[in-house]
Amino acid sequence: MKNNKTFLTVDEYLDLYLFAKNLGDIQWQNEIIAQLKNHNQKTDKTWEIQALWESFERVNNKILALYKELRNDSTISEAIGEKLWTLKQQRIEISREIRCLQEGNTFITN
Repeated sequence: MKNNKTFLTVDEYLDLYLFAKNLGDIQWQNEIIAQLKNHNQKTDKTWEIQALWESFERVNNKILALYKELRNDSTISEAIGEKLWTLKQQRIEISREIRCLQEGNTFITN
């Protein structure tokens, strides 16, 4: 069975809202407003998830740079180890935030 979902743009919702207003259909207007609010929440959530993925990538790049530095000079391993530990913890927290947003849950920080 094929699932054909149709997604409307904000402009299309506004056109429908004006059409419902011209018909005098208050209930339909309220439903359209609710859909627009939901659309805005999804857009905000998408931007937030994208920003978190960018943070995740920055942390990963720092981790890779530290591993390269460690490979070149093993005498500074303790300091690098501490930095790596901190970055790995940051990466875990970012991953949790992303997962919570994708699942629609609220993220609670310590």
